[in-house]
Amino acid sequence: NQSAAINGTVSGPSSLWATTSGTNGYLTMDPAAPAIPTLVVYASLGATFQPYGAVRVNTLYLSAGILKVGYYSTDTLEVAGTAYLGSTNAATLSAGGGQLIVAGDVIVTNVDVSDPPTIRCRGNWTSGSDFIAGQGLVAFDGQTQQTLTATASRFFQLWIAPLASVNVDASCDVDQLLTIDGYLSMEADIDVHGGLAVTGFVDQDVPGVGFAPIYMHGSAIGSVYGAGYIEYLVVAKSPGAACFIYDDTLIDHLKLTSGVLSMAPLASDGDTDVQLSTEFAGGEFLGGILDCAGDVTWSGGLMTGYTVIHCGGNWSADATIGNTLGVVFFDGAGPQEIRGYANNTSVTLGPIYVKIGSQVSFPANLDITSSYLHVQPGATWTVGPNRVVSHQIPYITIDG
Repeated sequence: NQSAAINGTVSGPSSLWATTSGTNGYLTMDPAAPAIPTLVVYASLGATFQPYGAVRVNTLYLSAGILKVGYYSTDTLEVAGTAYLGSTNAATLSAGGGQLIVAGDVIVTNVDVSDPPTIRCRGNWTSGSDFIAGQGLVAFDGQTQQTLTATASRFFQLWIAPLASVNVDASCDVDQLLTIDGYLSMEADIDVHGGLAVTGFVDQDVPGVGFAPIYMHGSAIGSVYGAGYIEYLVVAKSPGAACFIYDDTLIDHLKLTSGVLSMAPLASDGDTDVQLSTEFAGGEFLGGILDCAGDVTWSGGLMTGYTVIHCGGNWSADATIGNTLGVVFFDGAGPQEIRGYANNTSVTLGPIYVKIGSQVSFPANLDITSSYLHVQPGATWTVGPNRVVSHQIPYITIDG
């Protein structure tokens, strides 16, 4: 009912029940003692049960009361099998300073985790909308394939460790920081409201469906960094809220739908690399250097700052860009097209440079507004049979 010190062996099919009431209860173990078969925390309402040191159990049930893990950062509660956190009773998982390390599965049901400890999961994770972590870190650091089924759950910090391989099969949120140092495969989207750090690999291809995006959401400043790989990133911040993408991150598909997007130089080349496509569907593109090897599409949104865009594919735009300060380099290795988006017949650009090897053409009639056009040696600007009105370009240099 209060405290226990395990110096010998707890064996048999029965469980050790912590039914603390009134004052706090404690549990310690001798390092040489074998693991407790089953630990059930069933404390009275408001009472705390606190294991500290190195406590080892095979199965953990947090059914009622407060489970506070450890005093110090070196304290651990290690679960060799499954940890069942929460029930229909009032149960709270609280940070005492230590770590909850679960070698098996973590199953979360109706538990208060507003002040959780660090949870290291090495099996599968299951939780629902009642898992709303006010703070704390959940780490996936298993050595075998893991599944994250966190339907409408909210993590504070979520970490995919370097050797971990995790599959996400239900949508969830991360409030502060999502760190991907290992391999993350996604069948459902993840909403990030703070930072995204990627040094590993993110596979977001869903066969027969398309992609499961990572969304940068919320009203706080967001950032994307790390020399990793992301297939599909959507910036959908609140109006006026900024997201900074640092130039050491490699992205296949980038889309801006709302908020403010800015490219922040960090590495030596100073630009953000997008391999396949970039779409501006809303919001503001504030500035920086964007190097897109594929197509660039403006279907909405504004260019509000000084920008440099390298386009290696086709350029398609509506009339909403509203800024001629940005420089556009057409630097693909072959044919490229400039066209109006959705039958739009006019395109506004800043200075246009058609680089060596690029072959720019026009699939339809088009009016172009730009401050400067330079077709460099070895490049071509082919009007073809279509009418291209460029009388609003005051300076044109043709070297190609």
